[in-house]
Amino acid sequence: MAVFSELAAYGASLAHAQPMDGPAVEQFCDMARKHGLWLIPGSFFEKDGDLIYNTSPVINPKGEIIRRHRKM
Repeated sequence: MAVFSELAAYGASLAHAQPMDGPAVEQFCDMARKHGLWLIPGSFFEKDGDLIYNTSPVINPKGEIIRRHRKM
């Protein structure tokens, strides 16, 4: 299992907000699958319509998102 800290991937800029099915999450899923490990890549700003959340996905060794946690 690899776990990264909050906003580790893109920092605290809202300019990097992207949907949960965007390119960053695809890369995280690919990494988990390639290395056969559970991955929590820290949180990042998730864009969902007009809203932005500080979200952390939980990715299994098959590269699937099994949970997401949106910080309150």
